[in-house]
Amino acid sequence: MKIAAATPGRFEFTFPEKDTLVVVENRDTGVVIRASRPTFTAVQKAAFVRHLVDEAFVPEPVRTREISTRPAPGGVQWLIDESLLNLPEWVLSASRRHGTRLVAGCAMIGIVIIVAGLLLTP
Repeated sequence: MKIAAATPGRFEFTFPEKDTLVVVENRDTGVVIRASRPTFTAVQKAAFVRHLVDEAFVPEPVRTREISTRPAPGGVQWLIDESLLNLPEWVLSASRRHGTRLVAGCAMIGIVIIVAGLLLTP
């Protein structure tokens, strides 16, 4: 599990073995946990919340609260949010631009090698 603190009260956890991104947000109304995929069982969710409390990512009273899919005052809300996996448009356009340049450069090098091979053969 890798941890990246984005802002105070908001933490991102990646689980490569589960192919899941989890975002934990501390709000005034409680804790909201958004997972990119439904890969956690109820037991694993409870263990994850206990671990968050032990490491002081979320407040202590959350430990004894039930994990729900609906907002609960002072509780934990667990949501499946596939939009966590969506990349911003600027990232997609930059990767397309770099990919196009790479393919074009390789094609030009290939053409130069072919032409050089044809000119240098007796």
